[in-house]
Amino acid sequence: MLRAGSFVISGVQRLKNFIVRAQASGSEVRGVTILYDQATEGIMATVATATAGAFQGFPDAKAAPLPGMRRAVEYATAIVVSAGGDLLAPGRATEECRAIVVPGLGHAERVAADPANDLALLRLYGARNLAPAALAGESKGDALTLFGVGDPLAQAGDTAVMNVAARRTGQGVEPVPKLGFSGAAAVDAQGRFAGMVDLTSPVAAGGRSVLPQATIVPADTVRSFLTAQGITLETGAAPAADHAAIEKSVMRVICVRK
Repeated sequence: MLRAGSFVISGVQRLKNFIVRAQASGSEVRGVTILYDQATEGIMATVATATAGAFQGFPDAKAAPLPGMRRAVEYATAIVVSAGGDLLAPGRATEECRAIVVPGLGHAERVAADPANDLALLRLYGARNLAPAALAGESKGDALTLFGVGDPLAQAGDTAVMNVAARRTGQGVEPVPKLGFSGAAAVDAQGRFAGMVDLTSPVAAGGRSVLPQATIVPADTVRSFLTAQGITLETGAAPAADHAAIEKSVMRVICVRK
């Protein structure tokens, strides 16, 4: 069977039946081959067909993992909260990690967490002269700019800090940003810190994967958590047009669970 962006081949190779399914995107082709013995055809034919049909070579980059599953390597965003190496990160994206890595700066340790608000405090030992984000002040208005680093699948492998426009809708954020923006800094039109972006995966009927939802952990909640951990907050607010200032305070964090 041949289609515009995929093909399926089935047949017999010596004593084995096989199904090959492949998908194409641009100049790249990804596929899967399933082999099974002819003696088990009565059982395996249906299983192999269903498995091949479920293969997605180029999954939706915005789709969240299936409920109950954790990615072996998960990408998120962290906000610098002290010059000495303290980082604010999303709790769920940095839990059960065998290692936590900040590209270019090394390994980090998870030293505190607030599960109720999905907050975690990471510490980069040996890091100096980082640029902490200005967290003081009261944000106003629903127009926001989100600063984060997208998942490599959603950002074509780029590691640059991106900024996207969004709107606060109560505790939610629309439109939902890319994967990897969990932990991103949200600032208002005047450059004041409004909170941390939190991406969550709602449970859908049948256990199917659905697009994540985005909420904002309010600035007051973030400040209370950091103050309880002995972090002295950076005061002042960056000018609204000075994106370079907040971009220096945002970085990618990688959780490795393998």
